[in-house]
Amino acid sequence: MVNKCKCKWLKKTPGETPETIKETVDFIKSVGLFVPAIFVTNPYPGSEFYDYAKEKGLIKDEGQFVLRCGAALDLNVNLTDTSDAGLLRLQRWAMQEVVSYYRKKHSWKR
Repeated sequence: MVNKCKCKWLKKTPGETPETIKETVDFIKSVGLFVPAIFVTNPYPGSEFYDYAKEKGLIKDEGQFVLRCGAALDLNVNLTDTSDAGLLRLQRWAMQEVVSYYRKKHSWKR
C-alpha cells in the first residue's frame, strides 16, 4: 500500500523571501509531499491579507482590484519585498522542482 499526501502550497505572503521559498521546497521534498501547484497568495476582500494590502497601500482602487482578481496562479498584488518578476520566477522554479522531484522519486508517468 502506498500512502500519498497531496497538498497545495500558498507562497508570496508577507515576509516571504527567496530563501524561505527554497526552504519550503526542501521541506516538501524531505517529507515526500505531492504538490502539483504552488499558488500565489491573493488578498481577497474580507481576508486578513486584503486588510494588510490595503494598509500598505498595495490596493489603490478596490473596484479595479476586484475586477482583476483571477486564478490563484495570478499575481494580482505582491505582498513581499521581492520584485514581481523575481517572485514569478521563483514560483515557476519551485513548481518545476517539486514536480520533477516527485516524478523521479515515484517514477510518476503522465
